[in-house]
Amino acid sequence: MRLVGMIWVLMLFGGICAAIETSETESIFSKARKACGGITSQQSIVTAQVVNAGWQIVGLHLLSKDLNDDDIRRLAELTTLTSFEETGEIRATDAGWQSFTTLSNLRHLKLPARLTKGSLRSLATLTKIESLDIQECSLLQDNDLVELKNFSNLRRLKLPHGLNGAAVGHIKVLRDLEELRFRTDAISDSALAQLFLLPNLRALHVCSFGVECLALSKSSPR
Repeated sequence: MRLVGMIWVLMLFGGICAAIETSETESIFSKARKACGGITSQQSIVTAQVVNAGWQIVGLHLLSKDLNDDDIRRLAELTTLTSFEETGEIRATDAGWQSFTTLSNLRHLKLPARLTKGSLRSLATLTKIESLDIQECSLLQDNDLVELKNFSNLRRLKLPHGLNGAAVGHIKVLRDLEELRFRTDAISDSALAQLFLLPNLRALHVCSFGVECLALSKSSPR
């Protein structure tokens, strides 16, 4: 198996221009290829940026079909990651995702369809997560969302399709939540109204499986 279509995005922030040492960039590319080397992917985007005067891999976006536990463990060696997205159908189990708990710098996480409650529980130990996208995680049920309470810094959340009113009870405890998105036909207006009690919520996007979509926002107080 081999990685197909890897895209490198080298980023400089704050208007800083830096000379890129050949040996340093070769080291970065080598590390990413080692981590991704056994993965069959239609596309992979690797983002690197200057951190403390040196280049680090901070972002990885994969579109894979057969990511397994060994692949997840190799990816977990990229300890400087702040953003990870996997948008394919994969075969990783709870044991594989457990290894991701070493990625203590993660702030954004998008997870694939077959994620389970056990995996979500393990990943909740990543206390810096601010943005969580579990929209494609079709195995998760309403009561599995009880694990969300342990994501203590969560600001932005995308939920799986088809949730019902039981999910609201697990969402309304997320006091720091600022943006929420989900698609459902099974949550009543009275249950939705409870979400507006979240003190920091600024945007709520709710779509039905038809054509209707509710997008509400409120301005920050002046």
